[in-house]
Amino acid sequence: MLRSLIPLLGWVKNYNGGLFKWDLIAGITLAMFVLPESMAYASLAGVPSQYGIYCCIAGGLLFAFFTSTRQVAIGPTSAISLMVGTSVALLH
Repeated sequence: MLRSLIPLLGWVKNYNGGLFKWDLIAGITLAMFVLPESMAYASLAGVPSQYGIYCCIAGGLLFAFFTSTRQVAIGPTSAISLMVGTSVALLH
C-alpha cells in the first residue's frame, strides 16, 4: 500500500547506479537555471525572493516522491506569478 502512495519506493530499487553521475549533472544544471528563475518570479508576484527558492525546492521534492513519471518539466511560470502578484496587491 505504501508503494502505491509513494511511487518512488517502487522504481528506486531498479535504478541504474551508473547513471547517477549524469543525473547529478542534470540536476545541478537545472538548479542553476530554475532557482534564479523562481526568485525572479517570486519578486514578480510581490513576495520576498526566498519564497521562490522554498517553493521550488519543496515542490520539486514533493513531485519526486509522489509521481511515477520520468519525463516531465515542472516549475513556476510568469503567468502564475503575475496572477499571484495581482491577488496579493489587492490584499494590501
